Amino acid sequence: MEACALLAADAPSAPDGLPAYRDSAGEFARLYAARQPTAFVIRPDGQLGARLFPPTPQALRAHLAATFSAPEQG
Repeated sequence: MEACALLAADAPSAPDGLPAYRDSAGEFARLYAARQPTAFVIRPDGQLGARLFPPTPQALRAHLAATFSAPEQG
């Protein structure tokens, strides 16, 4: 799993060590209805896995736990 920051044109820099890209034209924010702060989980196939608004460690943990949990036997 990899993480990066996608920053608005006027946002401060990302934390050191975190790869960052700047949405200088605001296209990503417009297409994905991103508001500050928002976190997205992008699946390996490029599909949107989750939109976390506001992003919290608990919400990310819950999403990842549900994604990677074993299917119920029934």
